[in-house]
Amino acid sequence: MARPRRQPPASVIDRLFRAPHRFDFFQAVRVLEWQARRDARDPRNARRHAVGHDHDPREEVVRLRAETSLTFPGNQVAGAEPGQDGRPPTLVGAFLGLVGPLGVLPQHYTEMMIRSLRERNRALRDFLDVFHHRSFSLFYRAWAKYRLPVSYERGQGAREPDPVTATLSSVVGIAQPALAKRLTVEDETLLHYSGLLSRGPRSATDLQEMLSEFLGRPVTVESFVGGWLPIAADGQTRLPGPPAPDGQHCRLGIDALAGERAWDVQGKFRLRIGPLTHDQFRDFMPEGREFGKLRDLVRMYVGPELDFELQVSLGAPEVPAARLAAGEDDRDATRLGWNGWVLHAPSPVERKDAVFPMQDL
Repeated sequence: MARPRRQPPASVIDRLFRAPHRFDFFQAVRVLEWQARRDARDPRNARRHAVGHDHDPREEVVRLRAETSLTFPGNQVAGAEPGQDGRPPTLVGAFLGLVGPLGVLPQHYTEMMIRSLRERNRALRDFLDVFHHRSFSLFYRAWAKYRLPVSYERGQGAREPDPVTATLSSVVGIAQPALAKRLTVEDETLLHYSGLLSRGPRSATDLQEMLSEFLGRPVTVESFVGGWLPIAADGQTRLPGPPAPDGQHCRLGIDALAGERAWDVQGKFRLRIGPLTHDQFRDFMPEGREFGKLRDLVRMYVGPELDFELQVSLGAPEVPAARLAAGEDDRDATRLGWNGWVLHAPSPVERKDAVFPMQDL
């Protein structure tokens, strides 16, 4: 809240129109494009397009003109005017053009244009500004092409993604529209980690670093946790009998197995997170908001071959007392195997009992 007798700080757009000479040309156009994207819900701005493409210049977010003066420019931007009556704002550049001290035309063209403007005749200036607008637009587009953040910004809200997003989406494997936005984790997160998601071999160290950055807290990967794998009926050992007269997988030392399942030590790993507060612990429960994101991101990294589980530890002061649910929406109620501990006194140590299998949910 502003203090008495003090005006609130002006927005960047207001500063641009008040003091355009203090702005870099490229950043000024970038700010105006950002403002147009933010105001796209306004019907007057719904048809505004980024500069430098094949759209009608009258439908672009800003109209670009060249400075008409014989004075050597000291800034890249000579002026800026807000849009009125549905027209886009105007930005006057001072470093490029057909006229002016840096213009390619002879000086008398600049002098003739200045005299015409003094007589309020803007025909010649408006004609040359058709070429100025296109030159400035292509110059800005060339500047933005190899600057990844700017290229990404310009692609927001467009029907087709920008080249950077399209390339990274292909690297990750979500370039097709049918594959986009299908996971709990946002596609932008996958693009951020496209370097790790696209290279091999995959390592526990890279997974640990990626998850620690994504969650904003340390994550430990424990390899070779192991787990039981069910054996199909046609793969189990059977002695000769009515169902199988010759027996089935019953050669000792070759293919005989005892039981309906086998222990696999290398097909499963565990993620360790914590100790956490009670609210943080609840977010990582199977119904929490972070559980699905973590599961999908890990699955994208390790692929379908490996199973994994999540072990979440709860800090000792945060361990709640067991209680029944007060209703269907009671998220803090005790759930067996998730957050239930039968204690007669406050817990002296952090609890690491909660282990959630992530491949079965």
